[in-house]
Amino acid sequence: MSVRRKLKFADTDAVAAEVRRLRSGYRKIGEWSLPQACWHLETAIRLSMQPHPQKDFKAGLGRKVLLLAILIIGRIPAGAHAADIVTPAKEVPESAIDDFVGVLEKLKDFTGEFAPNPMFGRLTHGQYVRLHLIHCAHHLGFLVPDRQST
Repeated sequence: MSVRRKLKFADTDAVAAEVRRLRSGYRKIGEWSLPQACWHLETAIRLSMQPHPQKDFKAGLGRKVLLLAILIIGRIPAGAHAADIVTPAKEVPESAIDDFVGVLEKLKDFTGEFAPNPMFGRLTHGQYVRLHLIHCAHHLGFLVPDRQST
């Protein structure tokens, strides 16, 4: 199998379960390892739950339409590139996996205000959580569990 898996997560617990499954063995069909993907996802989620120092970003119509399409279809378009701030190093420690599972627990219980999304501006709580779940599915879909872990 060399095609990205089409994952869909109902909640953060489902994401954590998939990470545990992948941790027991996987192969990459993308560029990033499990620790790299977890570092990237943990950083994106953690930053979204922190106050944002920049002015509020207002997304234009094109980005609003893109966000709506992502939320309806449940997939991130191919070819999107991560910003430098959330791009993992070539070597990321295994501890990044545990950090990611930890931030998933925080996201599950988060009731504060999310920072404006760098691409889409202000989102509702539900939109932000759904976008995070879709983002997790996107990256974890590039990792295929070993047969014994399925």
